[in-house]
Amino acid sequence: ADFKSAEESFGLAHADFLKIHQSINQVGEVALSILEKLPGGALVSSGSHLVKVGDSLSQAGESLVSAVQLFSFENLFDSLKSAVAQNGNVLASGQAGHLTDSIALSQAAIKNALDRIATANQELGQIKTSVLPAEIQDEVFSLKEKLPLIEEMLQGMEEYSDSFLKILGQDNPRQYLLIFQNNSEARATGGFIGTYGLLTLDRGEMTSLFIDGIFNADGQLREKIIPPQPIQKISTAWSMHDANWFADWPTSAGKIAWFYEKTGGPTVDGIFSLTPTAAERLLRLTGPIAMPEYGVVLDSNNFVELVQYETEVDYDKTANQPKKILADFAPKFIEKLAELSSDGKKKAVEIIFDCLEQKHILIYFKDGSLENLAVKEGWAGELKSTDKDYLSVVSSNINGFKTDKMIEETISHQAEIQPDGGIVDTLTVVRKHQGGQTSYDWWNRVNANYLRVYLPLGSELIYALGQTKESYQPPVNYQEQGFKNDPLIDSIESKTAIDQKTGTRISAENGKTVFGNWVYVSPGETVTLTYKYKLPFKIDLTKPSDSYSLLIQKQSGSLGSKFSEQLKFPQDWEVLWQYPEAGAFNYAADLETDKFLGATFKF
Repeated sequence: ADFKSAEESFGLAHADFLKIHQSINQVGEVALSILEKLPGGALVSSGSHLVKVGDSLSQAGESLVSAVQLFSFENLFDSLKSAVAQNGNVLASGQAGHLTDSIALSQAAIKNALDRIATANQELGQIKTSVLPAEIQDEVFSLKEKLPLIEEMLQGMEEYSDSFLKILGQDNPRQYLLIFQNNSEARATGGFIGTYGLLTLDRGEMTSLFIDGIFNADGQLREKIIPPQPIQKISTAWSMHDANWFADWPTSAGKIAWFYEKTGGPTVDGIFSLTPTAAERLLRLTGPIAMPEYGVVLDSNNFVELVQYETEVDYDKTANQPKKILADFAPKFIEKLAELSSDGKKKAVEIIFDCLEQKHILIYFKDGSLENLAVKEGWAGELKSTDKDYLSVVSSNINGFKTDKMIEETISHQAEIQPDGGIVDTLTVVRKHQGGQTSYDWWNRVNANYLRVYLPLGSELIYALGQTKESYQPPVNYQEQGFKNDPLIDSIESKTAIDQKTGTRISAENGKTVFGNWVYVSPGETVTLTYKYKLPFKIDLTKPSDSYSLLIQKQSGSLGSKFSEQLKFPQDWEVLWQYPEAGAFNYAADLETDKFLGATFKF
């Protein structure tokens, strides 16, 4: 999805209503200008239809003005402002009206505008362009082209507002699990889950917000589930804080929700996940937030550092609530966001959409239609399907403390197309540990990483270098102690092959072949991991032309890796097309978002 125009596709931003209103006005003006140019005879046959077109467009414009007044991002932030903090964790509504009421009325205005546009289209269809003077035929054709586009935009608005009303709890309250993933301690979908929350939305307002440490919930778990084998190095049993094991966010989110329910938590309608990066960026807008009870002032520069210190070291050991600072911070943060200026609110929305695109915010819905919306917009963090080349490098910090904040990662990919069309890829991952001399112990430890590389299903390993070879030993006799297998983990691990030479674990997950290895980097050191592998498909030389493409998916929550791609192919092949233009064969970029590269060859 194009997140820079996400507000437009979602159809709820004030500026977008104005943009479409302006388009309608412009189209209406074209209709009037055509009308003025019609000679008398044509005016009788076609002029009346153009008059009705103009009237309908005018009414559509009025409806959109009404929609603008009924709903805007100002109203969305006002609904935040109506949430009044009580006891630091619970929010109670203080607003007479409801956000969903405004959206519903706005939706009705959009529907009315759609009806008017449909009428304008119908009237336009009655006009016989061929009988019009030649000098105005082009303008009528232009009018006929523009109206369907405007209609499509309005239909998108109506569709998305339906979903938004459902998300906000128009018909009944919705409960969402909040997951805070610390990307200083990388896990497959962002980071270690140290804190969670439960949010209730009723007609667009937050009626409750509870935030707590993850281990308080996990302590209520009675199910005894065998964890993924790499997790067994630190946890005998599997629970919610380790449930984000799968790189595919919908899969991990479903597992998180399952564990939460098994701890006694309610069935939730969805999960919202965010990393500290999202909070840091929004703090640039809100400015510093004083936390006098902790003796700190949190801002965009010190948020990660000070919160880490308060939750790891400087908390009340008697009360034993290390995550309380986050619970106390949340309502103050929300209040600051609600008090932003109009320009500040617009910038906050832009930051949120950027964080969605860069996967610092992830969304999961149990409702299938809402989840489809999240996937369509690129908010779902799913592993995408492709029948061509694919790459995602995924780190899971296991007992490596918070050292991922200190890791500088470079990912280099080379695809070499053989004369027979076969393709051999070489992947190099360089991890440099810049810790060792910092003020905090958790940044100066060894980075212990179970690194997985997701590739096209059926990829064959040629060799692997740079990894640490380890053999698996269960920490306990799981069968004797009454543990149960997780069906999904069991289906993956029961079919996992081990490359005896390198110790590489070769498995299949979410339609991908996965190479897994342990990689350890000490402070001040650099480790290079290399994989060479053969792809399961070839360039089809029996056709006049064929293409190669590579989809690179950034790990959710990643602090950013440097990425480079080199594409090699036989010299006698002609390049018909490449993307990016003049950049598919030697490409370099910061991997802040997913990337796509491709080329078409003629043989």
